[in-house]
Amino acid sequence: MKTLLFFLAGILSMALMAQDGHPDLSYGNNGVIVSDIATGENKFITGIASGVNDRVIIAGTNYENGYDNFIVAYNEDGTLDNSFGDNGILWTDGTVESYGGISVLDDEKILLQSVSQDEYTIKRLLPNGDLDISFGTNGQIQPFSPEVFGGELLLDNDNNLLVLGKDAAINEPNIILRKFYADGSMDLSFGSNGTVVYTFGNVADFETSSFIIKDDRIFIGINYSENNLTSKNIFKLMSNGSIDTTFGINGMATIPIEEEYRTSFTIFQDGSFLVGGYWYDINTFEYIRKTIKLFPDATLNENFGNNGSLIGVSGGYIQENQRIILDSSFTDFEGGITIVYSRFFPGGTQDTSFQFSSNYTVMGSAEFLALNSGKFLIIGTDIWYNGPPINIILQRFNNSPLSAPDFKNQKTTIYPNPSNGIFIIESDFHSEKEVYQITDVTGKIIALGELNEKQSQIDLSAAQSGVYFLKTANSVFRLLKN
Repeated sequence: MKTLLFFLAGILSMALMAQDGHPDLSYGNNGVIVSDIATGENKFITGIASGVNDRVIIAGTNYENGYDNFIVAYNEDGTLDNSFGDNGILWTDGTVESYGGISVLDDEKILLQSVSQDEYTIKRLLPNGDLDISFGTNGQIQPFSPEVFGGELLLDNDNNLLVLGKDAAINEPNIILRKFYADGSMDLSFGSNGTVVYTFGNVADFETSSFIIKDDRIFIGINYSENNLTSKNIFKLMSNGSIDTTFGINGMATIPIEEEYRTSFTIFQDGSFLVGGYWYDINTFEYIRKTIKLFPDATLNENFGNNGSLIGVSGGYIQENQRIILDSSFTDFEGGITIVYSRFFPGGTQDTSFQFSSNYTVMGSAEFLALNSGKFLIIGTDIWYNGPPINIILQRFNNSPLSAPDFKNQKTTIYPNPSNGIFIIESDFHSEKEVYQITDVTGKIIALGELNEKQSQIDLSAAQSGVYFLKTANSVFRLLKN
């Protein structure tokens, strides 16, 4: 009997350790990899990416003796990939440059972004780290002239490159978007001979944030100040680079969030936007965080979270099942980061099956990287007061792939429609009840409520005849009142 109890206790213990959000104890030492790749205490991570087999590539710079750039390759299990570079590490080739973002292609080749003498460059490396001279000109392309600030790169489904730059040489800032084929040659069918240029007028503090491809549409975060008012916006383009004039006002919609927040966004399966915002309070040494959800037309979804927002969390990784992982990490007054993450359903209700804990205390930098296995890595460096040396830290956490979307195959039927006022809504909500709002054609909210799991009744008998819209966290339905 005691043997059985010990056996059952062991199973329970392993189940708890494998819970979503807990460290993956099969990885490194209790879920943690610590890499001291060089002496000194001035290492910085500049780019992280993973390939189809969860091989992880990290780019960075060691400032101990000038600009010594490095790339490190880790196997899926966290060991150094000795087939890459010199026993897993590739140091700079001696040129004066600063490494930036990094991407891994399906064939495990690597796209490395860097800046050398103010010129933005994209190189392609073979899986072993050698320069791939079949790409561009001798292994690299320089998409812009030196006065253009580059640094944002996207890959489409065919591994073509979309490269975004900002022209700061004039008073009215431009964004410049260029498209290249996978071999590094320019796609002359895109825009005008491969280039599109958009001017945003006489504005200040101009910057770009998010850069996303979704359903062959291009979305760019555009932030600027005009008449001392700060504006955060989503700019939408067609696949050929032309403006999608059906979106917002002439292709641009303003994000409804307070001006102090720095924002980034990602996109749900149904076209809704998840917007994460934060700002740093220098008096309390705290990050103030907020997450909101927008309908596909970029209007605020007030059914999300608590009256349209989640407070204390930001960022946003959307899983295949559309649940979201958000960051609520906190920072001490010396810059040390204690990482904390949580998971939510698409409507903003917290997913309590995800319980976060960490086996590494405080970091100096921390970046989130989702893996194809469903698990995720937090990658960064030690905090300075734990050094020297300043190590590179990788932590892997359990997280179920949950590949079937929570609302996949969810069928909603509304009848009668048209109706004299009583509408019946039948649906199968798999994860949580749905809060709804009904608006008229002007956007005025005329009703709020909650849909039951199977069948609900909505009474619009007192409303005037006309068209109304039923909005839930993930959908919009048209109601016709006779």
